[in-house]
Amino acid sequence: MRISDLSRQSGIPVATIRFYLREKLLPPGTMTARNQAEYDERHLRRIRFVRALTNMAALDLTSVRELVSMVDDHAIPLPEVFRNLNRLLYPHGSPAPRSESIAEAQNEIDGFIHRMDWRNREESAGPEALAQVVATLRSLGCDDDLGFLENFAEAASRLAVAEMELLPASTDDVDRGAMIARAVMFKVAFQVLHRMAHEHHASLRFPEPATPAPPTSPAQTARPPRMR
Repeated sequence: MRISDLSRQSGIPVATIRFYLREKLLPPGTMTARNQAEYDERHLRRIRFVRALTNMAALDLTSVRELVSMVDDHAIPLPEVFRNLNRLLYPHGSPAPRSESIAEAQNEIDGFIHRMDWRNREESAGPEALAQVVATLRSLGCDDDLGFLENFAEAASRLAVAEMELLPASTDDVDRGAMIARAVMFKVAFQVLHRMAHEHHASLRFPEPATPAPPTSPAQTARPPRMR
């Protein structure tokens, strides 16, 4: 298809498609003339992939470009793809100053992760972020132990296992674009479902008072005249 057809089918302006080509977010088409190229379904799918990452996941183009490169480079091991994807989806801010409370929480988190028997690299930012969460909650008088994390960890593990089971057993058969798209969209879906569950269970635990009926006007309560 020509670039105008690609624009019509994707709903993206030609100028935006040309920008994607310049930024190497979209592979070049097959040249058929000096200033003319043909495109196919691969280009249409890539445009939809880029739009999903920028619109649904609110990723910037630098992050999208990095993800696109991981789709195209099959030499990158899949565990590394997930590590990089998580780094982009869940950026970790500047580390908090090392305090006694954070150090204590870090020791507890390290033990918690060890009990979960999860394989995470030492340089992973996850344990440090969890330690900051625990230390902050304690400073606010919210929680004293890690019991509240167990439900989160168990739910996260079940979700991750279910997601991995969607992938073929062989690395060579994995559609990296679909794998990344699922991870991104599942993140969005989980956030939406978590919000809906919060609202539902809050209404069950703390029922709101029934909304009173609107007051009736005198005209509505007046008895109709008797017919003679």
